[in-house]
Amino acid sequence: MPPSMEIAALLLGVLALEMRWSASALHIQQAFASPNLTNNFVVDPESRKVYLATVNTVYQLNGNLSVEVEKRTGPVEDNLLCHAPQLPQAPCEHPKSLTDNYNKLLKLDREQGVVVVCGSVYQGFCELRRMGNISEIAVEFPPQGEKTVFPSMLNIAANHPNASTVGLIFKSHGGNTRLLVGATYTGAGTQFFPKNHSKEDLRFENTPEIAIRSLNIKDLSRLFTYDINPSEDNVFKIKQEVKTKNKLNFVHAFIQKTYSYIAFNNDAKMGHKESQPNSILARICLDTDSPRKTTGPESRKLTESYIQMPLQCGSSGNIYNRLLSVYPAGVHAEGGWEGYLFGVFSKADRKAALCAFKFGDIEEEIRQGRRNCSNSPSSDVQVLDSVIQGSGAVCIQKGNLVLQPEQLDCGAAHLQHPLALRRSLKALPLFEYLALSSVSVDTVHNHTVVFLGTSNGRLHKLTLLPNMTLASQRTMKLPAGEAVHHVMTFDPKDSNFLYVMTSHHMLRVKVAECDQWKSCTDCLGAGDAYCGWCTLENRCTIQNECARGLLPRSWITMGDGPQQCPSITLTPPEISISAKIEAVGILINGSIPDLIGSKVECEYKPGVSTAATVYGPAQIQTCPLLPPENYQPIPPGTDHLSVSVAIKVNGTSVVSGSFIIYDCERTGQIHPKTSCLSCLSIRWKCYWDQENHLCLSSKDDSKPNLLESAASCPILIPSEASPSPSGMAQDFTINLSNIQERERLECDFGTEPRYEAIWLDNSTVKCSGVTLFTNQRSQIYHLSLRRAGYFSSQREDIFIDSPQPMKVEVYNCGAGSSDCSQCWGREDQGHLCGWCENSCRPRDDCQAIRDVCPAPEIHKISPLRGPVEGGTLLTVQGRNLGRRPGKVKIFVGDVTCVVLPERYTVSVELVCRTGRSAHDRTDSVRVDVDQSGTGTSKESFAYLVPSVKSIYPDKGSRAGGTKVTIRGEHLDIGSQIRVKVNKTEECTITEKTDQMIKCIMPPTLEADAEPVTVCVEFEDHSCQEMELSTTYTYEKNPTISSIHPTKSFLSGGRTITVKGQGFDLVQSVTMHVLEIGQTNCTVLSPSTITCLSPESSQSQETSVQFVLNGVPYTGDSPSSSNDRPEEEDEEPQKEHFQLGYVEDPQFFTANKEKQIKHHSGEPLTLIINVSNDAEMFKSLHPCCVQFLFSLV
Repeated sequence: MPPSMEIAALLLGVLALEMRWSASALHIQQAFASPNLTNNFVVDPESRKVYLATVNTVYQLNGNLSVEVEKRTGPVEDNLLCHAPQLPQAPCEHPKSLTDNYNKLLKLDREQGVVVVCGSVYQGFCELRRMGNISEIAVEFPPQGEKTVFPSMLNIAANHPNASTVGLIFKSHGGNTRLLVGATYTGAGTQFFPKNHSKEDLRFENTPEIAIRSLNIKDLSRLFTYDINPSEDNVFKIKQEVKTKNKLNFVHAFIQKTYSYIAFNNDAKMGHKESQPNSILARICLDTDSPRKTTGPESRKLTESYIQMPLQCGSSGNIYNRLLSVYPAGVHAEGGWEGYLFGVFSKADRKAALCAFKFGDIEEEIRQGRRNCSNSPSSDVQVLDSVIQGSGAVCIQKGNLVLQPEQLDCGAAHLQHPLALRRSLKALPLFEYLALSSVSVDTVHNHTVVFLGTSNGRLHKLTLLPNMTLASQRTMKLPAGEAVHHVMTFDPKDSNFLYVMTSHHMLRVKVAECDQWKSCTDCLGAGDAYCGWCTLENRCTIQNECARGLLPRSWITMGDGPQQCPSITLTPPEISISAKIEAVGILINGSIPDLIGSKVECEYKPGVSTAATVYGPAQIQTCPLLPPENYQPIPPGTDHLSVSVAIKVNGTSVVSGSFIIYDCERTGQIHPKTSCLSCLSIRWKCYWDQENHLCLSSKDDSKPNLLESAASCPILIPSEASPSPSGMAQDFTINLSNIQERERLECDFGTEPRYEAIWLDNSTVKCSGVTLFTNQRSQIYHLSLRRAGYFSSQREDIFIDSPQPMKVEVYNCGAGSSDCSQCWGREDQGHLCGWCENSCRPRDDCQAIRDVCPAPEIHKISPLRGPVEGGTLLTVQGRNLGRRPGKVKIFVGDVTCVVLPERYTVSVELVCRTGRSAHDRTDSVRVDVDQSGTGTSKESFAYLVPSVKSIYPDKGSRAGGTKVTIRGEHLDIGSQIRVKVNKTEECTITEKTDQMIKCIMPPTLEADAEPVTVCVEFEDHSCQEMELSTTYTYEKNPTISSIHPTKSFLSGGRTITVKGQGFDLVQSVTMHVLEIGQTNCTVLSPSTITCLSPESSQSQETSVQFVLNGVPYTGDSPSSSNDRPEEEDEEPQKEHFQLGYVEDPQFFTANKEKQIKHHSGEPLTLIINVSNDAEMFKSLHPCCVQFLFSLV
């Protein structure tokens, strides 16, 4: 496998690991890794070959980004003060040195079969290479022996790595191919030119900023000339004396309609007024349509049609004043299809924004500018007198001159030119983010999808609604956090793929990963315009991956909405188990293509299906039912079975649903206490046979008295019954409803014996002499009426319906009442108990009763300390602590403690909230019980004043997890203690004592490293006192940049050195090796951590993640959320690292001896199968190893 393919395979593996951690809507399909910095790329729309230019090398890649041809272009011997060596008779006395060749321009001319390759060396010299084999020169220029060669024919691109060049190729109406080039001036006086101070410097100042050159390879004598007479009219050249005020930095050149647009920044204005836009869009007419009335093959003069306007992204006070990337696109906006220019703009703080300008507005501004310049004085337009070809300094009124449409669009010789509009074309940001660097736009099914690259290796995918608001956003991480080039382009054969170039990679990115959504609603609800539901394949796909995706209703889009997802309506939806139905009708709802002519089946379970009959395009069909024995039996305890049915079209399940098979008789049986109500309340139709106490699925003419409404069911109407003592005979009266005749009933309490129900009238019965027992404090019995008719011998569970059971409470005074207060306190529950003979008994069993209880006793109080502000929940435990909370008062000394009734346990426990004390003090607790006296605690409660003195450490990472120790006095008092961070978040307490609290700091979302307040709060009092506060600083998260080595032996134990920054904030580190194990690590310094690799059972490549201070490492971000923008002060760090496991080293002596025989001081020769970066130890001491050769 070639090295480039190995790198690509490894890259895809790393990316696959990264993608597992966040569901992305993008996927890297192919990748090419470049050892050198990338510069430009271009894609052949026919062959899909990718031509990639890097520093010193150009590549010809196939559609899968595999290398077909590779050609070195540098370094070469060169000097910025020397003319190109291709210039005849141009010797250079300045010393030359090896100079890297940065590609400045890479353009494809399919018609002539050449690739224009311009580099930074030789004063921006261009070569014409063969499309079929880029390593070969297609046209030698200048030709051998040609002496009529001028520097202007050779000096085409910018000759410095940091100077910009843009260009485009077009054909004029005369059939000649031309090259438009915009290049930053790099001559004397710029930061790009050597400080030589020689008169010879002037010889490099003739290269114009913008020029249109001949590119007709059949006319070599005019190749790269300005191709017009006079030639100055086909160039745009800033006057030498004002070049310092016009430092043009070009961004992109493109063709739209018959115009060429050039986007650039005037860097001379940068830094003066940050609030002013410095971005400019220029337009030149190309004459690519019908010829004008003119003689000769000349193209329209560049300076005649040149006009420029400022672009402003943002509003006053928030202007993004530097253009980084542009992309023209037609989009489906609210007013219909319209052309837009999308642009990414930035500010000095690296914040960036996406703005969009209508081409219609651009064209109208240009027309209006020319009108204003010709017909009336205007401050909105001026003549560019900074350009050599300028026709004047100001617009001169031409009277009532009426300009023709062509003159309004492209100017004319008799009009002032070139022009500059002063008023900016303005747009508000559609999206704002950090470090945006590039943009490309696609229109997908009437939705606008914007792709945004960033300078720190992210690719954002935005879906915009027709009103240009954001519908959804997805983000993908690109390899190694590399910056994305400002030009991205779609695959010309398949716009579902996007070519993205980063600093060292060429990527082919699939714009959507639709198969991650498994249902139609998830697919269409994901907000991804590329994804739709392929109805006949039952999966989420992009349209061209759906076999019949172009047919109507075969592929549902996001715009159609989830309501178009296929579903089925079955008729009937419920089928009785006793019904004689042979088929079920099915209506398919939603969007699905015409099924006439397709093989349609109804599948009930794998391998079991029946052939469906389809009726017309309305998607109505019938499915024959299976014989009853083919269904699973209805489960015990239920009355129905759900039967799934899937509609299969040509072998693929496209939609599914279910119907119910029910059994009415079971409905009555599984609800014995509500048989009739359950039978007649179920969603399918059943009938109640009251005479036989049966639920039936159909009417029977022999049974005319069947009930059909639940309102007709005989029911027991519950009434309240007073609690009764255990073992005491009681009578209960019960009301009934819908009783047609008196029948024999029994009172059933769920235990033996049963009691006969005596009819008092037609709707009332009485249960007499009922004696119920319990040995519990209280027990609830449910009273039901059992039907004791002739059919009771066959079934025992036959009851009158009781939708609300009648409850009977039986209590035992002797259970759970160990003192006087507990006994008398039961009166509130209706328990008639009394305290006599030193025990709790039914009052009827007591001869003499005194309802006054002994004085309260306090056995324990908790806690013993609290803050002087009060609020402590004080628990008092003891005996005879009152019968009810309203009769009890609690004091700490003379400070009232308010009883909490909801926390009161009769007689044995009270909870109260302490009041505020005027000062710190220690007092006993006193309980006063009405009519019983006072009890005083032996323990004392202390009111104290806590304080905080210090926190250590006083700084930590924004991700949280730092363990801190807060020191002070009285820090464990009260019933509730919290440590608040910045008044909102909480530090999780792990340990506390009187003088110390240990807790784990929470994460923060704040980016600024400002100190935050850490305060200890007691009870529900917010932190107000300075004595309880200290400060803590959140600092930038530690960052991990690399691990080394990246290989480990299977036996583990290899020292893995982790490099990064900010490790002084790390208290604990764990290295997790995916699917292998984890080990604890050691922090050696602020930049170094060491870990021992765990043991592995097999050789493999795996992923490593680190946990710092108990928090998974996710780069320098406060949390692991993938939806938050990254803090992008620096390039982001990887979250996962690769670690490979290899076989343990094997060694043996050179002479194949079984034992090693060695004399001290002599060299030991071993043959070792081991990797190059291994270490060798003799016993516990390292050896100095000299590798004579390596087998691995």
